[in-house]
Amino acid sequence: MRRLLLLFLLLFSFLVSAQEVSHLKGSSSCVRSGSLRRVNSQGAIDEEQSFGDGAAGRDKEMGKPPERIRGEAALTDERGHPSSDLLKVLTTFDVCHDGSWDSIIETTQKRWIRREDVELWEIPPKDDPDPRKTYDLFTQLEMTQAIHAKRCDYDYAIVLGASAEPVRQRYQFLKEEWERGVRFNKLIVLTGDRPCVPGLDDIEGPLPQNETEMMKRLFKQMDLPAEWDAIVLFVDAPKRPGMRRPDTIDTYRKWLAMDPKPGSCLIISSQPFIFRQTSADVKLNSCPFLGSRL
Repeated sequence: MRRLLLLFLLLFSFLVSAQEVSHLKGSSSCVRSGSLRRVNSQGAIDEEQSFGDGAAGRDKEMGKPPERIRGEAALTDERGHPSSDLLKVLTTFDVCHDGSWDSIIETTQKRWIRREDVELWEIPPKDDPDPRKTYDLFTQLEMTQAIHAKRCDYDYAIVLGASAEPVRQRYQFLKEEWERGVRFNKLIVLTGDRPCVPGLDDIEGPLPQNETEMMKRLFKQMDLPAEWDAIVLFVDAPKRPGMRRPDTIDTYRKWLAMDPKPGSCLIISSQPFIFRQTSADVKLNSCPFLGSRL
């Protein structure tokens, strides 16, 4: 089951990198044009962030993640030990460990790690005897729920690159946040030179040459707010030497090399990728990641 495989890989990625950044949690009301709009927030930070200052990672401790990473509350108990929900997932899929973070990371790395030269869609799906139970377990780990904006106004909205269907979902999700009353001064689309794959990146018209072209064309094809046309910037990251495509951090680096003015960021991804991409948020230092449900 490909969805199960994605959940495995993203849970593993989060466990490995969970010690990198620290996040706050909360909820707030959005007030615009005299109307009160309640938006659910799990992990959003509502303060100005100066990205690129290297502050992330200062809370790192040996043997366990720092407190309050987005979703980390579901992975840990009040003492910072692996939560019962996480242990249920590991038990369900016969992951042997001694209960410590070091043991869990070592074991999951051996069983679930994905080689750098292999894409998610190229890995055969795993068999799952009880998909509903598995989905419920990952829901307890906060890897399936939608996450909405906490604030009304941001300096930047950032849409992360992906294959065609997740990109559609991310554009649509940001549009729905806009309709809730959320506003931003600039829209940054982080993408790059990933060759498009037939069946994975199909959109109206001929197959795009790469992800950048696909995201630009989808932006034009979809019914998105007209105001976005004047504020959008597509950041086209090149491939790394020896690699098939740029990764998320490469696209951040490309944008930061443009020397953007520091400010608050609203970053749009989708489940189950929120954990992994929150952990990859080192250069932006604790920006809120949002996304639609899985």
